[in-house]
Amino acid sequence: MRDILDRVERWLAEGKKVALATVIATERAAPRGPGAVLAVTEDLEVAGSVTGGCVEAAVIEEATDVIQTGRPKRLTYGITDDDARAVGLSRGGTVHLFIERVQGELVTALGQAIHGAVPVALVTEVTGPRPGAKMLLLPRRILGSLEDCRFEDEVVTDAQVMLERGETGLHRYGLSGEIGGDDMEVFIESFAPPARMDVFGATTYATSVPWLGKDWAIG
Repeated sequence: MRDILDRVERWLAEGKKVALATVIATERAAPRGPGAVLAVTEDLEVAGSVTGGCVEAAVIEEATDVIQTGRPKRLTYGITDDDARAVGLSRGGTVHLFIERVQGELVTALGQAIHGAVPVALVTEVTGPRPGAKMLLLPRRILGSLEDCRFEDEVVTDAQVMLERGETGLHRYGLSGEIGGDDMEVFIESFAPPARMDVFGATTYATSVPWLGKDWAIG
């Protein structure tokens, strides 16, 4: 999401309807991992990728349907070995996606947090009472709610732990809130600020470190 956030924000500012397809889980050698996204507008502008091209056309078609109906979808695609080799993998796998209409208010808050280097977690109900319900966990407040979820506190705790670890993934819960049940799936995305690396000592090892930016100094 971080890579295409600016384009999604611009589309929303222009009044366009946008659907977002997110990889929520993978099996075997899927081309992209959980958190990879593809955004589609109502007039078929596209940003991002969820499979490197293997099933993108099918995902775009499903995304346009979500834009029209407003109903999110949880989908699973099997990637053949031939398709996998086309994107540089030795074998195929399975990718699980969640496609939904973009919620402008939460995207704006998410963008402000990311641009401000504020750690934030985005929680999305994938299956359960209200698929598509969201919470945004900021350092001092929570935006949104899973509403009908009877164990929202447990979800918040899990999201905070994942954010501290910088992890993204799918959690499953039972009716009583136990982890690993089959009654509800929640996808938790962590957006931690970029890590900082300090290098001390003007040694040959330090000067050999590849620098990504123009402004740097060795202490």
